[in-house]
Amino acid sequence: MTAEEAAALLGVFLISVGMSLNLANIAADLSNVVMGSFILVLVKLAIVAGLARAFGLGWLTGLQAGLLLGPGGELAWVLRRLLRFEPHTTAA
Repeated sequence: MTAEEAAALLGVFLISVGMSLNLANIAADLSNVVMGSFILVLVKLAIVAGLARAFGLGWLTGLQAGLLLGPGGELAWVLRRLLRFEPHTTAA
């Protein structure tokens, strides 16, 4: 599978997931959605900060890394792979 095919399939997947959301249900339970998202980010922040500390970094650096990486999701790894910089070469 080429990178273009993978990007197209990822786009179809994301569109289908977005179209299947029931916004009325989300709006009706907005407080739980926001609280759950907040708790998820805090748990991920704690994990990243703890790992940073385990690898010898200070608490402040670990918390900063957790604040930067905590809100990120697993989809970021897919997008990172698709969007990575590849220098273009020109024929001489």
